[in-house]
Amino acid sequence: LAEALLCLALFLVYLLYAISVERVADEAMARSLEAGGGGHPTKRRLDPKVYLKLVLSVFFLYIGANYTIVSVVKLSEMVGIGTEIIAATAVALGTSLPELVVSVKAAAMNKPELAIGNILGSNIFNALGIMGVSALFGTLVIPETITGFVMPMMVVATLLYFVVIWEKEMTLWEGWMMVIF
Repeated sequence: LAEALLCLALFLVYLLYAISVERVADEAMARSLEAGGGGHPTKRRLDPKVYLKLVLSVFFLYIGANYTIVSVVKLSEMVGIGTEIIAATAVALGTSLPELVVSVKAAAMNKPELAIGNILGSNIFNALGIMGVSALFGTLVIPETITGFVMPMMVVATLLYFVVIWEKEMTLWEGWMMVIF
């Protein structure tokens, strides 16, 4: 329970920081619009259909998550490998594909800040938000296959990421190393 609350507290700190940075950027944009004679930016109201889509999305997400869990368990029984291996590969790939598409599209549109923000935000949410909420409902047991293989790979990928950040650009070679890891 202590780790779950720590994860959620750290996620809240990150969320509040991100909101404060966005608020400062919005205020700067409003000042530049006023200085340029553009007047005040107008706030738009959300279409009520958006709320309906949100509720329906949460409902279908719940159904899809249940089917995914059942499918992973049955697949692991059929193939004879642990559910954690399938979760660390197939399920992780399936849940990461939307971020991959958005990041590739952002990079193609020459918007690297959107691609990096998408990747970082997704990873921070998964590491802190998902793990924190999941741990509130029960103990998360980390299998030996995860600590023996997946975690070392993540550490190497993280170190490679620090090299990319240090250089402030990613080369083709570094990109292929990330794909391999």
